[in-house]
Amino acid sequence: MNKSEKNILDLYGRMMLEIQQRIGAIEILINEETTLEDRFAKESAFLQLRMICEIIASLCVVSHEGFSELKTGKLKKTYQADKIINALTELHDRFYPQPIKIKQGTPGQISITDNDVIHLTKDDLKALYAKCGELLHRGTPAGLIKENHESEWILFVKEKAQHILNLLASHALVMQGDKRSVFHSMHSGQTWIADAL
Repeated sequence: MNKSEKNILDLYGRMMLEIQQRIGAIEILINEETTLEDRFAKESAFLQLRMICEIIASLCVVSHEGFSELKTGKLKKTYQADKIINALTELHDRFYPQPIKIKQGTPGQISITDNDVIHLTKDDLKALYAKCGELLHRGTPAGLIKENHESEWILFVKEKAQHILNLLASHALVMQGDKRSVFHSMHSGQTWIADAL
């Protein structure tokens, strides 16, 4: 592995840690462990979800640029998760993280299988990103007249945070050409590159 690839794996690991920290912030907000009013807690939780969407999309770009022949060009200069996901879908259909199960075997041996857990899919990420964007604006005058501060947002945020964890807890990100994958385990904090699934 060359220095550039090691740097990408290090970045990947740091971004996964940041996602875990943002999920932790969401848990504090939805468990009402702050003195924030409900509407401010809601906005803060949706901001964390939006940032997580952007991190996931950005990691797809960084990984593919570093470990495959995929040229991401202009995508390196955008932060909009939906645009990144749409563009990568056209370039490589398996670019998105796939949840997996990692089982430790004999020393130095692991087995990896698909995990069919309910998770944040590409389409879910785009929909969540759009919803977060809408909720992070103060709204129209007509919307302000009808405004109420229901607590139903907590269930929604809790579900989406769980789907993100289900996606990323142990996952593989397959490179273009299907020869290599980036693997990550949140449990161990390890990120590595190996032959694809």
